Amino acid sequence: MITDNPMFKRMISTGEEQFGKVVSQLVANETFLASIQAAVTRTLEAKGAFDRQVSGAMQAMHVPTTQDVQKLNDRLDELERIFEGLARKVDAIAEKLDQPR
Repeated sequence: MITDNPMFKRMISTGEEQFGKVVSQLVANETFLASIQAAVTRTLEAKGAFDRQVSGAMQAMHVPTTQDVQKLNDRLDELERIFEGLARKVDAIAEKLDQPR
């Protein structure tokens, strides 16, 4: 196989070393890191603005957002827990009423 070739292994090793040097230089470069941080910040801000616009458009069309659906699911789960608790209490009361004194 080609991966068993010593020349190929040497080329890979040399490439990894060079790549490691380039990455080290970039990470040590404050300007580069500041640029990356600024790009990430702008990207997150743009995503936030986009999400707000989509949410507003969906509300204007009366289409529920993922958050709206999640809130409804959470509320349904809460109501289910409440009803289960009430059912247990009703069963307990029914058992007491069915027992002879």
